[in-house]
Amino acid sequence: DTTVTTPIGGIEAEEAAVALAAPQAAASAATGDQDWTAYEVKEDAGVYKITTPEELAWLAQTVNEGDNFDGKTVKLEQDIDLSELCYAVDEDAGVAAISWTPIGDASYPFKGMFDGGGHTVSGLYISLTGEWTSPTNKLYQGLFGRVQSGTVQNLIVCGSVSVVNAKNKNTRYIGGVVGGNAGTVQNCGFYGAVTAKKKTTINDTYNNGGVVGNGDALNCWYYRTNDAASKLGV
Repeated sequence: DTTVTTPIGGIEAEEAAVALAAPQAAASAATGDQDWTAYEVKEDAGVYKITTPEELAWLAQTVNEGDNFDGKTVKLEQDIDLSELCYAVDEDAGVAAISWTPIGDASYPFKGMFDGGGHTVSGLYISLTGEWTSPTNKLYQGLFGRVQSGTVQNLIVCGSVSVVNAKNKNTRYIGGVVGGNAGTVQNCGFYGAVTAKKKTTINDTYNNGGVVGNGDALNCWYYRTNDAASKLGV
């Protein structure tokens, strides 16, 4: 069992606005650029049951538009693969990269209960390169961007999360499962690579992690599959 505890600081409104806008501006394309309302999940016996990648993208869109799911329960009903929604560039096939847009951001954190049920979300892909100039740069990147007074539990995520800042400024709140956690993340694992860099090549390990970037990770594990990725704790 692994417990990692990092103090969680508040975020000022101006900084939140910068952190919210910058990652999307840096990405060439993201799942958040699309409309997922056609995949809306209806509440079933008090639970929102996620069964497809598109429904998970709908959850991200819904939370990021202001419904924080406070008091609501979301349950992953089966393993899902995000690789048809977010993926690396394929120049030979003429396919541009699309990054996953996290569930919850600087302005609208996730406040509900997300129970993975022991299932796996594979194919997570986030690749952002930009110039962030704030002293802290809380970028909130991961499957979930920001969790506040909510819970993410019993979940395995596989994939790649990479945020590279061309500026010599901190690149923070990057995690495989949750970027910034001010709630509960427990019984989760991340299998893949999490990279956070500043000045393009310098690994930034503070407030970044394999499972949670900033905050607590209870009974969680991180298996790093790429030696080139940042050497991060859980």
